Amino acid sequence: MRDRRILGLIALACLGTTQCSPTASPAGAAVPLADMHENFQLAVELRGHALLGDVGGARETAQRLSEVTRRASVDPPTAAWENNMEALRRAAAEGARIDSREGAAEVAASVAAECGACHQAESVDLGDRFVVGGPPPGGSAGRHMARLTWVSRLLWDGLVGPSDRMWDAGVEALLETGSFPAELNEMPGVRGTDEAWALLKRLGEDAGEADSAEARTRSLAEVWATCSGCHANIRP
Repeated sequence: MRDRRILGLIALACLGTTQCSPTASPAGAAVPLADMHENFQLAVELRGHALLGDVGGARETAQRLSEVTRRASVDPPTAAWENNMEALRRAAAEGARIDSREGAAEVAASVAAECGACHQAESVDLGDRFVVGGPPPGGSAGRHMARLTWVSRLLWDGLVGPSDRMWDAGVEALLETGSFPAELNEMPGVRGTDEAWALLKRLGEDAGEADSAEARTRSLAEVWATCSGCHANIRP
């Protein structure tokens, strides 16, 4: 029973909140916020599936996002907007071919990057979120996962913003996070936490060197694929 409670805490922590209200101020066009919120929520849902190693869920959500983007429009229409939406549709459409945890992570990161490209082109300011405060320090399995969820959201916001400050904060938080608690090794399906943590640390160092959207997309996909390798084994 204790293991099941810990697993539930880990699953909730890794998913994080999906309630987010981006504030948009695009130049020269009125963006329908209902459409943008739906796109945003699906992108967050896709991130959750990728983190948990849920290949089927990632594939379904990416396909839904691809369909939803066809409805989004601005008044008056602009060529830049259409190009941005087409790029997001193409990224989400790759979800039809997701057949691995790595593939789910790559599509989720690509969607985040295309969201960021659109926000930048349309002068949308999402602000800086999740930087101040942060979760409690690691210790128990649940608190440790909560901290890593915070790290993941910082990196994700760095792409979605896009925001150098958010990305750098995520890299710093990852490198400052302690190793996995010993109690995780006692849970069914969990093996090699020391090796997994060493890999995450290396990926964090690589993320610190990533200075373009393309490099950060690859970096975040690698981080999520590494996380999902453990989550897929212990998910209730």
